[in-house]
This record gives sequence, C-alpha cells and structure tokens, in this order.
Amino acid sequence: MKIEEGSTTGPWIGPVLGEVPINLLAQEKGDKLNANIGIDFQGMTIKVVFGEGYQVPNSDFENFGASKEPNRWHSFQSVITEGWFTSLAKGQQTKESTDVRPGSLGKKSLCVYSRSIIGVTANGTVTTGRLKAGSTTATDTRNNSFLDLANKDKDGNGDPFYTELSGRPDSLTLWVKFKQGKPSADHPYATAKAVITDGTYYQLPEEKGKTYKKMAEAINNEIADTKGEWKRLSIPFSYVNNSIDPKAILVTLSTNADAGKGSGSDELYVDDLELVYNFGVEGISIKGQALANFAENTTEYTHIVGNATADDITVKTKGQGMLVAKTVENGKATVLVASNDLSKYRLYTINVTTGIDNLPSVEGNKQVEIYTLDGVRVNNTNRKGVYIIKDAQGKTRKVVKQ
Repeated sequence: MKIEEGSTTGPWIGPVLGEVPINLLAQEKGDKLNANIGIDFQGMTIKVVFGEGYQVPNSDFENFGASKEPNRWHSFQSVITEGWFTSLAKGQQTKESTDVRPGSLGKKSLCVYSRSIIGVTANGTVTTGRLKAGSTTATDTRNNSFLDLANKDKDGNGDPFYTELSGRPDSLTLWVKFKQGKPSADHPYATAKAVITDGTYYQLPEEKGKTYKKMAEAINNEIADTKGEWKRLSIPFSYVNNSIDPKAILVTLSTNADAGKGSGSDELYVDDLELVYNFGVEGISIKGQALANFAENTTEYTHIVGNATADDITVKTKGQGMLVAKTVENGKATVLVASNDLSKYRLYTINVTTGIDNLPSVEGNKQVEIYTLDGVRVNNTNRKGVYIIKDAQGKTRKVVKQ
C-alpha cells in the first residue's frame, strides 16, 4: 500500500513511508466477510478487524435506550404475555449503572433486579432474544427466553429480538457482582447461559420432548453472592453437535437459577461480556511424523520426509473451529493457522527435505551427479551434510545425510 498526500495542508508523514506492507487475512461465510488487516508502519503494526457475527453487540453495556433496557438486550418491558396478568408481567427490571468492574474502559454496567408480583418472585432476567410469559406457574416452560431468525418483530430501537453469530467460541467470559436481598439457602445462585443454534426457534428453558438444533452451550447455574465484589467468570462451551452451522446465539442472565425463587430484592450487576476464541498449536506432523522440537512460537523448521502434499500435513490446534490453510511448493510447506474469529494468526514455514539414508548407492553411477552446497562435485554421500543430487533427466533435489 502507498499512502498519498491528503486533502489538508500541513506536515504528514504518510507519503514518505513509501510502500507500506499489509497482511490481509479474510474469510467469506455466506453473505458475510470477516477480515484481519495488519499494516506495518515502520515496525509498528496497526491491526484492524472487520466483520460482525463473532461477538454479542453492546456486550459492554455502554448503550441504553429509553426503555432502560440495554440496546440489543431485552427484559420484561418487551415481554410477550398471555392472559390476565399481562400488565403485571410487564415492568422494568433492568437499569444502567455506573458501578463498573475493575480495569474497565467503559463507564457503565447493567443491573438486573428481581421484584415481587402478588407474593411471587419475578426473577430479574435479560436476554439477547425475547422474554415470553405464558403462565402464572413460574416453572412452566411457557415462561422462557427465545430466539428465532424468522421472527420479523423489532424492539423500540428497531433492532431484532435475536443476535446472529457466525463463530465457534471456546468460552464465555463476563464480570458479575451478585447480591441476594434476602439470602436463600435452598436457592442461592444466579445464572448465566449462552446457547448457539442454527437460527431456528429455540427457547430456555427447553420444552420437554422437543428437539432443538443447538450446536453448543455455556452454562453456569452457580453464581454465588459475591459479597459486594466484582468477579470474573469464564464459562467453557460444551459442543453438543459440531455438524450444525452456527447462525445465532441466545444469552440469558437471571438473578436466580431457579424460576420464581430467591427474593424480590436480588441484584445482578454484569459488565464486559465477551466470547473468547482460543488460539494455539500443539503440534504439526507430516505423513505422521511430528516436527522435532516443536515450539508454538517458533515458526520455521526443517523436516526430513519423502515427497509431501498439503494433505499429508496434520495440525493439532487448541481452539474450537480454528482455521488452518496448508500449501506445499518447491520443497517448502507453509501452514497458516488462525483463531476462529481471525483475531489471532500465525504462519509456519517448513523446509521439506528428503533424507537419503535409504537411497540406493549412487557411487559409480555416471547418470547421477552429486554436489555439495559449495558446488563441489563428489562421488558419494558418506559424510553428514546437505547435498544436491541431479538425476539423468536433469532434475535436482536437495537431500540431507544424517
């Protein structure tokens, strides 16, 4: 890339940099493009990641609408209700807070709180989908949070009642501060749940006997009172059906893991929720032979093996859905590995050579010429080292004698 003069006057270093190297890593998935662009400004790399579908929008809870619900999240003010208790079910149970977690770059967090309705505790609940109150019995699965990409309804901000997702995250992290207004020994925990689906109708809690198309789930039903302190949680995703193509995620947070339990004055503060995509390589093998002395941060190797193709290379990765691209050309293999969201990547180079311990003797064969790397022709390969062998057809190859 070459930076040209701008439209404004004044000193500008861009044009004197000459050709600026750019590293571009991109993935097209359906009608979406995700890209990681690295621009090298004289040794200082500026990284920009483009694309959506790998994080939950407004997961730092910095933006709130007039309804007091955080943008792209929904609680009881937008609940779907049935029957006579409609007016009772609809009510404010979320608010923005300036109590943020330690080290936060933001200025706000979310507070979800419970309330009592005619003697029954209404758990404070917020979701990336939509809430439905279909029964006066708290444990009835007609009371749920749900998503459906086919649903065309929009909230007061014009946003849908679902969150699209294209990634395969390894864990869900979030900061919480939980306080039970009245301690309950039998029902002491708040809950955080995230379920990744194919985008068809899905609800929490699930209806018994019904099959849903979910790919993975991250669930913590034991968020205890944090005694006034912020606590960071990391909840691993369990992949229940890897064959499903991820299309949507339903995240639901509640002041109690049990419906209708706890007290009417429980509070759950939440800040900086994030989907984490692991990145790392445990090892690389070619034709079943592992690279000797492999170290994850070492990116160049020499490996002795017969003629190899990209299909002969196996990479053992640490992250769910990590991306691997392999090529072999002119005796050099390149292996590009990237996290599923493209936020991290690394390129390995492997010089593939052919060991000659098992080659038939070429000594005395006038149709084969052997040279050292210095260009000196020799009669045999008795000594350790690297040799260039030229066959009767004029083809050459580099081999290593160990």
